Amino acid sequence: MKRTFIAWLLNLFKILFWIAYIGGAITFIVFAIIFITPIANDFSFTIVILAISAIGAVVLLILLNIAMRIIGDYRARKHNRLILKIKETLNKIFKKGPKQRTFDPLKPYLNQVEAIETASGSFSEENNKEITHALREMKAGAQLQKQVLYSLSAWKRTNGLLLIGWLNDPQQIPLLNEAFYTKDPGISYPAAIALARYDSKATYLALIIALEEGFIERNYITAVMETANYRDKINVLMEKAPHLNIEARYWAAYLLGRTKDRRVLPTLKKLSTDKDADVRAMVATAFSWIPDRQYTEVIIKLLKDPVWFVKVQAARTAGIFREPELIANLRQLMHDKHFWVRNAGAIGLMKYGKEAVPDLEKLLKDKDRFARNKAAELLGDAGVTHEKVLDLSKSEETQHLAENYLVEIGRAEAISIIWQETLLAKPSVQLKLLDVIEKIDTPKFKPLLTELEKTASKDVSERAKTINKQFNKRRAA
Repeated sequence: MKRTFIAWLLNLFKILFWIAYIGGAITFIVFAIIFITPIANDFSFTIVILAISAIGAVVLLILLNIAMRIIGDYRARKHNRLILKIKETLNKIFKKGPKQRTFDPLKPYLNQVEAIETASGSFSEENNKEITHALREMKAGAQLQKQVLYSLSAWKRTNGLLLIGWLNDPQQIPLLNEAFYTKDPGISYPAAIALARYDSKATYLALIIALEEGFIERNYITAVMETANYRDKINVLMEKAPHLNIEARYWAAYLLGRTKDRRVLPTLKKLSTDKDADVRAMVATAFSWIPDRQYTEVIIKLLKDPVWFVKVQAARTAGIFREPELIANLRQLMHDKHFWVRNAGAIGLMKYGKEAVPDLEKLLKDKDRFARNKAAELLGDAGVTHEKVLDLSKSEETQHLAENYLVEIGRAEAISIIWQETLLAKPSVQLKLLDVIEKIDTPKFKPLLTELEKTASKDVSERAKTINKQFNKRRAA
């Protein structure tokens, strides 16, 4: 409480210092004007006295600010020295063999459990267990209980609850439960963290109840549950998840996925048919954290879900699964009426690389403009377009097939792909690509043609100029 109060005073004096500093400067100017003016009457004399008093107050505030800084620095150094002493004490204890160890030297510091907890951070997890066990034997939990119940400082109460969780004192669970159900977030939130540190089914069930009832923000309690120390939490969560209310089922699906444990997959499969779309969407996301091809059928069903955002999440997961069976389903999403579904389908297909090429090639002649364009872009990303450009240097039959393919890419409005390949190609290939550009027949290539006229070889420049003139004639007509 004292430390909190002093910290509060320090902040207050910092603010007062600047107020006084500005006020003092103004007062000094007033005083200087009055000082050079002869004191003609009692009123002027009173003003001078007030000005001197104001300057004195400024000086006093400056001195108080300096004093508070000195006191604050002293207390910080004192606290650091205390932690150092505790570390030295613990080092001496752990230098002895397990049978010869005694933690009695820690007794003088029992009212400084926070400092002990800070000092213990330098030691191993095994040593930490010994420290907390010894503190429980010394009734440090009772000391912290008094701090939580009787301290006037909110910081002290909060810290006391967190330290009880660190101690793992079973005798303090009733106190934590009581704090957990209070309406004050400053008490219930740290109590939740403390309960999560116990390897206890009862405390974990209390967190599940909070998740269902929502008296603590569900995203907060979910984060606490994710880091809970209870060793059998997966089995408890699998048992309870299907029977929770909608909001709790959503977060339970998240928690099951975040475990990344394959044991939860049957439960996630069960939740994939949940009546609530939010739950199904979270299940789709959860499968992306534990991809298992045995559950491909679940993802296929989610890809056909009537709700658009479920399909979006399922498409992203399908890309992570890398199961060829899912490619055809992702291709179907490219015709969905919702843009975000079509976009997610494209992103999912992109993850498959060349495995998805046959399906993407079918989309090049699709009626849907978005499907054509995305397919062309993805074929470019997969390196297929570049391979076709290289084919332009091969046999006549291969050249013909490659040329037709590139025309399809261009007509799918993947202009940037053809543009880039043309600039990087050899002059002989550039001539072939100009034939492709002529067949694509779009004025969007005019800037490229103009650039080639100026920078390319003579043959390429002349060909680009000819095509540019043809575009201009068509445009004029």
